Amino acid sequence: MLIVIDGPAGSGKSTVAKKIASNLNIKYLDTGAMYRSITYYFLMNNLDLKSKEIIKSNLKNIEISYINSDICLNGINIVNKIRTNEISNNVGFIANNYDVRMFLVEMQRKMAKTNSFIMDGRDLGTYVFPDTINKFYLTASVDCRAQRRFLENEEKGLGGTLEEIKKEIEYRDYNDQNREIGPLKIAEDAIIIDTDNLNINEVVKIIIEKIK
Repeated sequence: MLIVIDGPAGSGKSTVAKKIASNLNIKYLDTGAMYRSITYYFLMNNLDLKSKEIIKSNLKNIEISYINSDICLNGINIVNKIRTNEISNNVGFIANNYDVRMFLVEMQRKMAKTNSFIMDGRDLGTYVFPDTINKFYLTASVDCRAQRRFLENEEKGLGGTLEEIKKEIEYRDYNDQNREIGPLKIAEDAIIIDTDNLNINEVVKIIIEKIK
């Protein structure tokens, strides 16, 4: 089984996907975290995120794996290190790089052949897995998404005012929708779910009922 959930930043994709994975006893893969992990690698090693040559030459030094659904970079768990504002503000350079995209798309497709997965991202239903049956697109207003991210950051002890987070989400939306490689789009056959007035459990219930 393969389930894909696309949608903009802060729409609740990851939280919903994790609950569905637990409910259906399948593996969860956060594809956005993969791009964030590569961004983290380049920032930590002071490498130029705008240089296509440097990015391409360093991909061979990057190994992404998962331990109990936590993402690991070269064997080190970095799940709590890739949700910073610095990563969010720079991940666009990585997400819009052709070599990175091919590197991760190949990895995602290989993973999908080995186990049942639920994945969330930006272009899973439109490009990475266009033939899968179970496609969903979660959406919500910018204000709603900013509020959710603000509360999430508070729980994790991360900074940022509500207004700052709103501006970051608007910036991410624009970049995601307008990037040359893998832009955020709604697949023609995806089921669209507006989560503005739905809680997590309600969204999970809708998706599981659709799958069944």
